[in-house]
Amino acid sequence: MIEVPGEVIERQDSMVRVRAAARSGGCGRCNEPGGCGSAKVGSMFRAEHADIWVEDRLGVEMGERVLVCLDEGVSMQAALLGYMIPVVGIVIGAAIGVFVGGDASADGAAVVGALAGLGGGVLVSRWMGRGRPVEADPVLKRMGGETC
Repeated sequence: MIEVPGEVIERQDSMVRVRAAARSGGCGRCNEPGGCGSAKVGSMFRAEHADIWVEDRLGVEMGERVLVCLDEGVSMQAALLGYMIPVVGIVIGAAIGVFVGGDASADGAAVVGALAGLGGGVLVSRWMGRGRPVEADPVLKRMGGETC
């Protein structure tokens, strides 16, 4: 399970919004001699915090520190749907474009095929992602007592 600590900042009916601080990443040697500084570079492109809407089954209070728990398989599924299928679509589309275009216009046909494959891959990813399992929803736990 992936555990993300955060603070409850808003409530709407049975849902609460939890503000989770962005993880710092890296090895922690940024300020030491020999440190590569990659965490500093990465922080320029990362949001300061993330807001996550979660169903409140615990009756948490505003300002309460909580854990948001998410099954690790969900992130793998999201990566496959979001990246792998569109990339496969690009490769297949480019190959079909070259095959159909022939030698005379292979590059242009490959580009057109790749764009068509990307569009098709995105559509397939969206279609496959519609039937997500129930356990894909994040679960709220109280900080300190329970773990994910």
